[in-house]
Amino acid sequence: MELGKVLNKEQEAKNCLADFAAKIAEKKQALSDVMDSGKKIAIFEITGKELYLYGKSYGRGGAILYDALGLHAPEKVEKAAFEKGWASISMEALPEMLGDADYLMLGIRGDGVDQGKDIESKSVWNTLSAVKSGKVYQYSIDDFYFQDPIALTYQLELISDFLVSKK
Repeated sequence: MELGKVLNKEQEAKNCLADFAAKIAEKKQALSDVMDSGKKIAIFEITGKELYLYGKSYGRGGAILYDALGLHAPEKVEKAAFEKGWASISMEALPEMLGDADYLMLGIRGDGVDQGKDIESKSVWNTLSAVKSGKVYQYSIDDFYFQDPIALTYQLELISDFLVSKK
């Protein structure tokens, strides 16, 4: 709305927000069984030598997952990453932090590709519930980094398609 005010296009901004709200309502309906079941979803990213969890305020689809769709992360992820927006974790902490996640959003930055392959070959990764049940969505960092209206609309489509396909 602020951008609409600055550009003297308040009505267009209102229409854009109304359209987005309608899309969210449509996706919530399609995902109602996932949402009503209390399933947990976590955002995990591998970058070079670092491993991160993300909350709702640091891009990576968090605004769509947790704010727009009303889904929840495992309690330990919320405690670790939601206040600051992100948290760095160790490989050894994966089962503790991600073990309760029914779904995982996985991002791998360019310099994390080799580490990602290494992690995916370890038992600590393969024993995670979401991994065992095939409910891991590897997202593109470029598509999930930003939180502008175009990016959020695109993320909504990708996330809801993933969750519907993995019910």
